[in-house]
Amino acid sequence: MVYDGLHEAIIDDEVYQKTQELLARNITPKVPARRTIKNPLASLIVCGKCGRRMARRPYSSGQQDSLICPVTSCDNVSSYLHLVEEKLMQVLDQWLNDYKVQLENSRYKGNITIDPDIIKNAIRQLDKEMDTYNKQLDSLHDLLEQGVYTTDKFLERNKILNEKMKTAISDKESLEEQLRLLSRQKESENVIIPKVERVIELYSGLDDPALKNKLLKEVLDKVVYLKTTKGNKNDPNTLDDFELVLYPHLPKIVL
Repeated sequence: MVYDGLHEAIIDDEVYQKTQELLARNITPKVPARRTIKNPLASLIVCGKCGRRMARRPYSSGQQDSLICPVTSCDNVSSYLHLVEEKLMQVLDQWLNDYKVQLENSRYKGNITIDPDIIKNAIRQLDKEMDTYNKQLDSLHDLLEQGVYTTDKFLERNKILNEKMKTAISDKESLEEQLRLLSRQKESENVIIPKVERVIELYSGLDDPALKNKLLKEVLDKVVYLKTTKGNKNDPNTLDDFELVLYPHLPKIVL
């Protein structure tokens, strides 16, 4: 429904329409060309001391780009950007291998190989049983009030039904946990593992930092960076003496 305004318009309709036409012909790009991504790790690396996003620091002198914490008071030591990038891919590859082993080990724990449909049917059956127990518990109070049950008989039946309810709840929780494991396993096999493998395979062949950044964000939420001692240029082993903790995109569990 359309209603007339209560106040006089600041500009008339003709001026408004002409303004919209001008704006439509002069659309500003969301990301200006001068601000294209030059850091493949942009917004992914988090300082392990202050929690801020690490930033790329270029040098006009020809020195290699560094990855630094933008907080001047933070003493997290910077590193060459290319070293962090290389180590990140190594850690991601190691995480993938460990994840595959963990997934394989979980197959044989807690009857993980059971058909999920069987588990879902069992859960539905337990729900019906618990609904029956609840109705029986409600009836107990009616029978007590009507004098059909004595107090002792009521307490006895109440105890039995509550024990059955407790067992049913425990069994349902156990089955739901199995479903969660199955869901995680299926999602990992069909989505997570292939996606990470694809990132590792493609990454080294890319030259565009923006494409690299987009690829990494498909599998990583963030990476925590920590370095406590400065490296020695004369000792290459000290230059990559930093710690990276990965936070990958893990599958959501759907029951």
